[in-house]
Amino acid sequence: VYSWTGFYVGGHFGYGWGSDPIIFTPDLNYAPAMAAGIIPSSLADNPKGVLGGIQYGTNWQFNRVVLGLESDFSFSDIKASQTLVTTVTPTAVTNFGEQKLTWFSTTRGRAGFTITDNLLLYGTGGLAAGRASASSSFTASGCAGVGLCPAGTETKSLWGWTAGGGLEYGVGHWSVKIEYLHYDLGH
Repeated sequence: VYSWTGFYVGGHFGYGWGSDPIIFTPDLNYAPAMAAGIIPSSLADNPKGVLGGIQYGTNWQFNRVVLGLESDFSFSDIKASQTLVTTVTPTAVTNFGEQKLTWFSTTRGRAGFTITDNLLLYGTGGLAAGRASASSSFTASGCAGVGLCPAGTETKSLWGWTAGGGLEYGVGHWSVKIEYLHYDLGH
């Protein structure tokens, strides 16, 4: 009989995606340009990319029920960038935005049911954290000399939650799983 009880450590790889763009809040200097559509209200939506990292945890099995705790850390190349050119007769304005999630991690509880001795169906959820960066610039001919080309970069740690589920198959001292996790790290 296969036993799910015990400590484990392993690696993972996958693919991630999001839907949030970089959203710009107008200040007094640039609100008219945003209202006129010269500077967009958002850029670089739908980030996506590969990820990979390590995970570890502990399981306890009670007949067909498996309970556990798991943590993971992933390096990420989930990113999006966009360049949009708008025109103000006769000048063209180049709007650029880029966002990237460089790493993220979770600490989660896990509860599952063994469909067969070595096939586990489970749900999981818990805390999530990540490091995200966003940068943007808006340039037009002649604006750099008078200091009117807005640009900025921000990098910050984000905290939130994650939930999902998966199917794990164990053989001997090894297991392989497929898992889906939804992350919400805020904005």
